[in-house]
Amino acid sequence: MKISITGTPGTGKTTVSEQLSRRIGLKYVSVNDLAREKDCIISHDKKRNSDIVDVKKLREETSEMDGCVMDGHLSHFLDSDMVFVLRCKPSELKKRLQKKGWDENKVQENVEAEISGVIEYEARDSKDSVYSLNTTEETVDDTVGTIVNIIEGGPVGDCDKYFDWMEREDVDF
Repeated sequence: MKISITGTPGTGKTTVSEQLSRRIGLKYVSVNDLAREKDCIISHDKKRNSDIVDVKKLREETSEMDGCVMDGHLSHFLDSDMVFVLRCKPSELKKRLQKKGWDENKVQENVEAEISGVIEYEARDSKDSVYSLNTTEETVDDTVGTIVNIIEGGPVGDCDKYFDWMEREDVDF
């Protein structure tokens, strides 16, 4: 089984992915590290301080992998059996990224990406088994537990539906 954990930076992908991989006994794979290791970085955007990844090459490099949890905001572009999109309330996401010391422009760019749901849209556009989880107030254990439940065929609740911050009344931007 190959599982992708994706979402906007700051939603909890790495923490959830590492714990999930330990819990279900699959290898943890950092997509960002793998892109560097397999020479899939094609350039660097200095303005955005971001590596540009050759996703096609990265997909080829990961096509034979199995038995892993792939962590990264590009993981939904790779072949996987299930995709979990982690979402976070925009105001909380902003706090998390600021706490990490991120540049204000980068914080704003990622908050806007979360509001628009671009990563979830991309994932749902190309995959069938896509689930959205709101990590705003959930513990890592709760989020991992929900993912394990879904993997094991348990009820998915609303996790299989598109998550839209714009439709929620409890969201402050």
